Amino acid sequence: MRRTASLGDYFSLSEVAGNGWRSWDALLDPDTLLNMASRTRKAVAASAGCPEERIPLRMAASSFHIGVAARLLSPLIGAAVREFAVPVLKAESLLWRSTEHHCPQFGVQGLGCTEAKEVDTAAAAMSASVIDEVLAPMGRAIRDATGLSEKVTRGNVISSANGSVTVLAMRHPEYEQRGRAVITALLESEYLHGTGYFNNSQFHRRSCCLFYTGPHAGLCGDCVLTAS
Repeated sequence: MRRTASLGDYFSLSEVAGNGWRSWDALLDPDTLLNMASRTRKAVAASAGCPEERIPLRMAASSFHIGVAARLLSPLIGAAVREFAVPVLKAESLLWRSTEHHCPQFGVQGLGCTEAKEVDTAAAAMSASVIDEVLAPMGRAIRDATGLSEKVTRGNVISSANGSVTVLAMRHPEYEQRGRAVITALLESEYLHGTGYFNNSQFHRRSCCLFYTGPHAGLCGDCVLTAS
């Protein structure tokens, strides 16, 4: 993870240090998720310069979920394309603690790693760990707490993964081809199958993150509504 961190803060996930850390399962508590969605709602409203009531709760929940997915997937994508290895990020190795912002801080402990020279191996390793054991349960928990559809959260996961490749390619274009190949392989996994596709190298998701439902908002570049 230290070598991946050199790609930038977006690809960094540090060992836990200090106090206040809580288990991943604690984040999935309904009251905790509602609190996180509410804090995100306030932040979005402040950014848009509008009353909080104008921000749909499900939009805020989706925004929070995308932020978490991107934060957890990016270091793994970076490692897969640069180091030909995937950190095995499971619930028991992932901790979080509250910050003054609407997104928690994440840290890891006892993190293992698996060799992944082939993109199919990298995708399978991510699917078996961070996707199936961390992000999929989070999607179900957010659905139960806020009513946000799992179709949206599944789309958020693949969109966040592809977005991390886009960010990586801005500074390191030499990694883009392998990165997009990892995304293509992820699209064949059970959880992410049918969540997106590439058309002339342009990625499109098959669901909407609901960002457009907020005031002064538009459509994301990979939105299903843009593609249609």
